Amino acid sequence: PPPPAHRAAEAGEPVGRDLSDAIETALRGGSRKPRTLVQVAEALIDTGRLAGTPALLAPTLGAAVRGDNAKRRASGGRPRFREADGLVALLEWDLPSDAVNAERDALRAADRQRQSVRRAFIKRLRSLPDGALLELLATWLNAVGVHSLRGVRADVGDFSLAGTLRRGPEETPLAITIFRGNQPIQNDAVVALRGGLHHFDQARVGWLITLGQVRGGTLGEAHAEGAAPCAVFDGDALAVSMEEVSVGIHRASLPLAVLDVELLDSLGAASPRTSSAANASSDDSGDSDNNKRRRGRRRGRRRGGREEAGEDGNREESAEASDASDRSESDDSEPVKLEADSESSPQPTEDTEKKLADAEPPPESEVEQL
Repeated sequence: PPPPAHRAAEAGEPVGRDLSDAIETALRGGSRKPRTLVQVAEALIDTGRLAGTPALLAPTLGAAVRGDNAKRRASGGRPRFREADGLVALLEWDLPSDAVNAERDALRAADRQRQSVRRAFIKRLRSLPDGALLELLATWLNAVGVHSLRGVRADVGDFSLAGTLRRGPEETPLAITIFRGNQPIQNDAVVALRGGLHHFDQARVGWLITLGQVRGGTLGEAHAEGAAPCAVFDGDALAVSMEEVSVGIHRASLPLAVLDVELLDSLGAASPRTSSAANASSDDSGDSDNNKRRRGRRRGRRRGGREEAGEDGNREESAEASDASDRSESDDSEPVKLEADSESSPQPTEDTEKKLADAEPPPESEVEQL
């Protein structure tokens, strides 16, 4: 039976940014040549990153490629992929290798700088008074789309808030628990938040926020199937989210130059066509000139042939006239007549001379008979 047009994602399959990273890994696994999306899907299936039919996975991969490029352009970065004629490739393959290496070093240095700033930012947050910290976090929550904040209860150093998460036309009641201590969050914090959702105006989603760290098992509990979804923000994740909305951390752009490969390729592809068209037109004009010369020479030869034929006819008529006069005149007048004809007629060509030589014997024979 044919495979279904839609399928559910299997456990462990990459999605979003992870899928874009998987596509990049698949492209780097072979030669530096563009591939079709079906070929990329086949490579991901062979490595166990995806499961299904390559033809059905190709549109998903295309969406991931275009989404990744759009996100990078929006943030002022260089697109990672290049699509042309149904093929996908890494854009860096068309860029100078030294420029790509320098760009990679600059991005790594910028990432180290951001991590240093985030650690310093979390350290400053821990030193803030409770009121100042709560005000700063409320500003961040409003920036990410959480409105109608109100306090539910507060323990020593911890806060519990209720709000509404707005994403476009969708509104979701939200329960928020904030831990300002440096202690790692355990699984019981997630279980306690889920069990108390009815205290947060019947919230359906929970957020756990801490300035410390999160144990590995806590994330697994937060993503447990069949339970209310919970998002967990440790210190690093909180700093990244606040950086994205420019609350407490501002971003400074470091300009990098990128070749406009598509523009240069389009101009480079147009030049040969233009030159070839110019060469073709020049060849055509040269051929036409040569044809004109050939036609002119043919006309000249035809005109020359007609003139020679006319001269031959005139000479034949004069020869016949001379024959008639030779019959009526004496032998003494015949040489004089021939001299007069030769002086009055133009110099004949070689062919004409041959014809005259062939035509002269009959009068001589007649003279001998006379």
